[in-house]
Amino acid sequence: MSSKNVLKLTLAGLLSALLLAGSATAVVVPQRGIAGVQLGMTKAAVRGQLGKPRKIEQGSNEIGPFTTFRYPTLSITFFGGPRVTSVTTTSPTERTSRGVGVGSRTSEVLAKVAKVRCVTESGFRHCFVGSFVPGKRVTDFTIKNGKVARITVGFVID
Repeated sequence: MSSKNVLKLTLAGLLSALLLAGSATAVVVPQRGIAGVQLGMTKAAVRGQLGKPRKIEQGSNEIGPFTTFRYPTLSITFFGGPRVTSVTTTSPTERTSRGVGVGSRTSEVLAKVAKVRCVTESGFRHCFVGSFVPGKRVTDFTIKNGKVARITVGFVID
């Protein structure tokens, strides 16, 4: 094989590695999950994906008991059982396939997230996919000062 062909193969290999590395970065998948954590995953599967949580919080409210795994920019909640019911991020590195994430402008969310709606309710601005009906999935983009501040993918509990 000529040195030119070896160089081409080497460059092709490096390009492939970079593309694969880019696709392995943290990703927001509306209605499914964030950073490789998907709705319905078990606690063990989350630990396998992200490692040991920085903090584990347990509590209850008027609906029932919950556990929250805290990581530096992620919160994963298990409401009433051992499976993920919501994932929240505040990290600007986690983005949808079209580049929307924390720090994106509302106009980008509207242009690049399918079936999204934006509303202001009681002074709270957010954009969302899905419907706030118990048992349904919702992806919620919290908006502050015209930009995404937090993204949550979860099941509506009540």
